[in-house]
Amino acid sequence: GLGGGVAIETAKYVGLRTGKDVVVVPTALSSVAPFSTEVARRIRRQIAWVGDVSPRVVLDLDLLRSAPPLLSRAGAAEIVGTLSAVWDWRLADDRGHGLPVAARLVDQATSLRARLSEAADDIRAAGPDGLRTLAGLLAELGGTITSSGHRRLVDGSEHTFAQAFEHRLGRLPHFGGMVGMGTVAMTALQAWFGLSVGGPVDPAEAVDLLNRCGVAANPHQLEVDEGTFRGVLRHTVRFAVGEFLPYSVLNEAYVNYSASDEMWR
Repeated sequence: GLGGGVAIETAKYVGLRTGKDVVVVPTALSSVAPFSTEVARRIRRQIAWVGDVSPRVVLDLDLLRSAPPLLSRAGAAEIVGTLSAVWDWRLADDRGHGLPVAARLVDQATSLRARLSEAADDIRAAGPDGLRTLAGLLAELGGTITSSGHRRLVDGSEHTFAQAFEHRLGRLPHFGGMVGMGTVAMTALQAWFGLSVGGPVDPAEAVDLLNRCGVAANPHQLEVDEGTFRGVLRHTVRFAVGEFLPYSVLNEAYVNYSASDEMWR
């Protein structure tokens, strides 16, 4: 499979169905997809996880550097997204939904974000050093998903927001940017909701990391106006509950106008 996230997931799905070996050559580091074994399929504009394959990943730094920089570094949003995902996981654990929180995985997510922060300038420049570092961090995140056997470290309300956007409006502007926007919006909702069980969370940390890594996650950068944002947000709540997605702040927070205004700002 040669290309971005959709091409890579397609190659993994074909490999799953045919039993053939899978080799993936990402043209941009826009998501964790090349580095995880999980196979995603879109059904009614919704992502469904249908199996696992272990692809061989070929990284060509010259090829990655030829991609638009906004795409080349967009995968940093997957790591930043662990901020809201971990908060949601703690909330779910407190409420008795799903797997108990694993301190080791939470610590690993914290370490990944710290190392992302240290390398932010190089990642923003999208040069060989930055791309190599980002690929290593995404590979570590993908390996953690595989070894743990679940996605709670990355599958929080921020990914639900991105899925709901696609479900309502069709193809995303780009996946990493939407996950980044979702992370900022959901950490703002988590902080506004004020539940202590999820732990402290600061949307400013997400904004800072995304900006310093050069991830286009601002609604204006993604050409998402305020009306569209509010509409998708309302749909995200219905989508999370109606599709039985992992328990998160969306299951409890009352997303009224004041809450959505806080997230938009």
